[in-house]
Amino acid sequence: PGESPRPPVMRRPSRTPAGWSAKVKVPDHKAAVMFENLLPILEDKLGAAVTVQQVAKPDGRVSKTVARARELTPGVSEGKPSKRVPRGWVELKIRDRDPLADAAPLWPHLSLVRDELKPDALAGLDLWDGIFAGVDEDGEAVKLFLPQTNLLVAGVPGGGKSVFLQEVCAAAALDPNVRLTLIDPSGGVELGRWKPVADDLAENAEQAVGLLRRYHASMELALSALREDEVRNVSRGDMQSLLVVDEIAALTMHPEVEVRKECVAKLADVVGRGRKVGFITVIAALKPTNDAVPTFLSMLILSRLAFRCTRTVMSDTILGDGWGGQGFDASDPGIISATDKGVGLLMAGTATPVRIKTAFLSDAQLDRVLAFAVKLRAANPRVRAAVSARPTVPVLTKAPSSVPVSSVPVPRSSTPSRPGSRRGPEPGGVPSAEENF
Repeated sequence: PGESPRPPVMRRPSRTPAGWSAKVKVPDHKAAVMFENLLPILEDKLGAAVTVQQVAKPDGRVSKTVARARELTPGVSEGKPSKRVPRGWVELKIRDRDPLADAAPLWPHLSLVRDELKPDALAGLDLWDGIFAGVDEDGEAVKLFLPQTNLLVAGVPGGGKSVFLQEVCAAAALDPNVRLTLIDPSGGVELGRWKPVADDLAENAEQAVGLLRRYHASMELALSALREDEVRNVSRGDMQSLLVVDEIAALTMHPEVEVRKECVAKLADVVGRGRKVGFITVIAALKPTNDAVPTFLSMLILSRLAFRCTRTVMSDTILGDGWGGQGFDASDPGIISATDKGVGLLMAGTATPVRIKTAFLSDAQLDRVLAFAVKLRAANPRVRAAVSARPTVPVLTKAPSSVPVSSVPVPRSSTPSRPGSRRGPEPGGVPSAEENF
């Protein structure tokens, strides 16, 4: 009472890939009420989606939220805290265009690829720093952090799933500290390209059983080494092992019950316990149903990417039950239309799914990445040592489902995961699928 209201002060708006960004100074204690009433008016006047960022402290650290982000359109996630807004200021982001309607963004990791391997390129890529997932509705790059997590990718044909899987494999190939293991039940059509840099490759469901047994045995050895060294998790600098499974339905819906049961059991155990020792699993599904992706398996996977689906239940199978009813439905043409290539809803470390558009790599670009990755790994002493120390196991002459795990011994590798490493054996330090089938 008795105080004259102070009008908000706005700085000059700046152009962003999605529209405009404007910083507004308001009394801290009035910001929430002010923008709760102001945002619908702004949306109506501007004809655009408006979100408000959190206030930050003078030192740049995010303070308690005083301006709550408001979802104005389906698929629009909460605004990310801005570290550039001084105390007493909030940032309005006004979207008057959709950057996801533009052509596919460039894959930034392609800049690491050289025609000749030079000393400055030996480090390659580091998964711990995150890989490029795509751009969001603000036109900003979105990173996906794979270490100590798992990822489920699914969607209808032509939505972008296969292209994204190629980018995950390409990123892993560029990190010499990552051991790549592949399951491609289509006969290697999708993932066979990466065979020169892969530790193991299965091209059908029967081979996948043997591969999963070897992979699971390596995980058990790594867990034993972790317990012996009294360490709870791997950390930056430790070798990672990435398992990419394309079209999981070929395993989970296999006509032979024994093959189906063992694949699902081994996958579930690797997904549940493997991340502690650097065993990352990426699973792709063309038909995301509860039969193709069992619920008890999908519940263990925290990161999800849903490309276009045909039904809400399929979208919820990927993202989690209930998200479709909250406006995050990959089958909604208002969010992902039939012509949207590479557009999906990403749930990875965020409170709500984020609408993104992934990059596109041509076959020629993928071949360039592969050629460089082969040179990069050949020049890396850790990779050479791991390959030379690979143990041998008896050749399997019967269907793998008839051979108990105990009859396929995998001796501990004598090669440490890195100089001075506490973790012991290398993930995937076992023969390739071709050596056993």
